[in-house]
Amino acid sequence: MRIRGLTVVIAIFCLLSPVHLWAEDAPKAPDASAELKVANRSVMVFRATVLGEPPQSRVKRAGAVIREALDEADDLNVRIDPIQNSYLVLLGNRRAFIVSPKDVDSLGTASVLETAEQAAQNLRQVVAETQEARSLRLILRALIAVTLATTLYFALLWGMVYLRLKLLKKLPALMHRHTKALSVGRVQLIDANFLYPLVSRVLWFLRWLVVLLLTYEWLGFVLSRFPYTRPWGESLNN
Repeated sequence: MRIRGLTVVIAIFCLLSPVHLWAEDAPKAPDASAELKVANRSVMVFRATVLGEPPQSRVKRAGAVIREALDEADDLNVRIDPIQNSYLVLLGNRRAFIVSPKDVDSLGTASVLETAEQAAQNLRQVVAETQEARSLRLILRALIAVTLATTLYFALLWGMVYLRLKLLKKLPALMHRHTKALSVGRVQLIDANFLYPLVSRVLWFLRWLVVLLLTYEWLGFVLSRFPYTRPWGESLNN
């Protein structure tokens, strides 16, 4: 009985040992990436834990530092400094964030330096757009441009409606004239009553296609005039 019990214990231990070893040797799941956005502008995507801070904590800390610096001053210099195999992105005299090798997109071809320079460029754009948003002169200029664009947009829509109504009035006579020419003896090859609904539907489709294109261009232009909505306008224009 003792031998049988010892055999059972050894068998259970052998079965559980691989599972235990596998659990210890299993690779740790990578940290979830987090995107740093300031004033609706994407600055950097953190993918690694640096100095004990996971990506989410790095985003919160960097966002707080950048916003505090922007509240204190408008004209801030952005630069990068190397530190071992990583780079510091500095905003004025403050450390905004660190770009580590593990923050580089594994699917891309950019190096750590290129990633840090791109993040610094994005941060410079945030600083410039913050200055623009606080300038009354630039905001008034943007409002004037939006007003002119909106006036032109509605004028084009009205002109399109006017031309459509004019064309629909002349369409029956034009179709009757051309279908009458397409006849063999007294037999008409095309019936105007059949062709009119078809042409009307084609014109309806073309009208809405032009309306959508005009609206798309107008919306992209308007959104691009203001700093906060400019990323949305850039995504539409691209």
